[in-house]
Amino acid sequence: MRGPPFGIRRYLGREQKKFTGAGKFPNLRTYPGLQAQNLRLRLALCVEAPLIMRTILLLLASNVFMTLAWYGHLKIKAVPLIAVIAVSWLIAFPEYCLAVPANRLGHISQGGPFSAPQLKILQEAISILVFLVFTLILLKEVPRWQDLVAFALIFAGLAVALWPRTQANQSLSTVQSSREEKVR
Repeated sequence: MRGPPFGIRRYLGREQKKFTGAGKFPNLRTYPGLQAQNLRLRLALCVEAPLIMRTILLLLASNVFMTLAWYGHLKIKAVPLIAVIAVSWLIAFPEYCLAVPANRLGHISQGGPFSAPQLKILQEAISILVFLVFTLILLKEVPRWQDLVAFALIFAGLAVALWPRTQANQSLSTVQSSREEKVR
């Protein structure tokens, strides 16, 4: 028997004892009680999405706004610079409204999976991807091979930054966090 999608397993973790006892996840089609809670299950699918994906999607959306604010004016030459700056600030506001929650959700101190340096390099890699699409589609510019090599090096840096921590690094971060708690 196949269980529900990953996003609602935590939600069903509490509910599974009610329907099946310990062990297996319930089949959603066979339990009328769960069918009646269809709206709650749909909400759980959205709310309980993995933190990694929520962080990445928020960073992706914020970088779309950021790239548009920083480079969108390059296609419009007739507008005065002061107007371009004002419009860019208006476009950048939604970027901040998405980037701040992305960093908060994704950071270890808030229960997320990433450290601050990992969040930064992830944001840079996403920014590069969004910029490449923007350059190709809106500006109609093709990056040089040197640009692509530079972008590849940034992605190599992302791979290094996201490399799993060793046991020594994990215990060191645990010691540092326990010291911070003692200071408070």
